[in-house]
Amino acid sequence: MAGKVQLPCHRITRRTWLRTTLATDVAWKWGEKTTLAAEKGERVKWRGISPGEVRDILEKDIEIGQYFVTGKLTQEIFEDNCRFVDPTNDVVGLKRYLSALNILFDPLNSSVNLLGIQLIDDSTIVADYEAQGVLQLPWRPLVKPYRGHIVYNLNKDGLVQKQEQTWDISALDALLETFTPGPRMESRS
Repeated sequence: MAGKVQLPCHRITRRTWLRTTLATDVAWKWGEKTTLAAEKGERVKWRGISPGEVRDILEKDIEIGQYFVTGKLTQEIFEDNCRFVDPTNDVVGLKRYLSALNILFDPLNSSVNLLGIQLIDDSTIVADYEAQGVLQLPWRPLVKPYRGHIVYNLNKDGLVQKQEQTWDISALDALLETFTPGPRMESRS
């Protein structure tokens, strides 16, 4: 392997590169405002961010943050009164939505695979994903793999004002899965 230097501990994956690049870009562009807000215990919305940047952040939040099963998303790109619609719920309010996500899936036994995300126009981003997992209910219901399609609508400030999902399973099938006991988990003692 003449001429090649191998540094296995310094390999950069696409996810690591994306996370680092986005964090650097956002910190540079919004750092001062965000730092001042953090000192006051507030979050500053990233108004005026480009639709392409919003798309990139959503890609990171779905692919790396797994936000449908973890609740970890970049709140600064969502309006506080954002509407979140899926076949079984219609929630208005970012805090309410995040509270629901945080108690729904067991993040250690659930996953989201981003199949694609694209900017359609300055106010619309669409994404497709596959998700599966275990719900955080006492009987640990298993959510079989399903595909979802999301439409994000941006307002004039570039923030997400609506997130609407459709699934390849019916709302009834999704609800029935919550009543079906999943595999028994070994106790953590």
